[in-house]
Amino acid sequence: MGNKRGSQIVEATIVLPVIILTILSMIMLLVFFFSCLTTQMSVHQHLIRKAVSSKTMIGVERYSRETTKDIGGVISILMKKDVSSSCYLINEVTAIRLGEAINEKDQ
Repeated sequence: MGNKRGSQIVEATIVLPVIILTILSMIMLLVFFFSCLTTQMSVHQHLIRKAVSSKTMIGVERYSRETTKDIGGVISILMKKDVSSSCYLINEVTAIRLGEAINEKDQ
C-alpha cells in the first residue's frame, strides 16, 4: 500500500510541472495575440484619422507597424508580427465639385 502512494507522488512530480508550463505558455501566447490585436486596432485608427483629415481628392495611404513579444520560460522565443494596411482616400466634396465643373463646361 505504501508503494502505491509513492508511485502517485512520483507521477505527480513529473506531470504537474509539465501541465503548469503548458498553461503558462498558453497565457503568454494569449498576451502576444492581444498585443497583435491592439497593434492592428491602432493601425486601423491611424488610417481612419488620415482618411478623415486628407485634402487629396483620390489617393492611397499605407501604414504598417511591428509587434514583438519576448516569450520567456524554458525556451525563450521572440515572436514578431508585421501589421500593415492600406486605405483609399476619396474626398467626395472635391470629386462632386469637379464633376459639376466638367458638366457645366460641356454644356
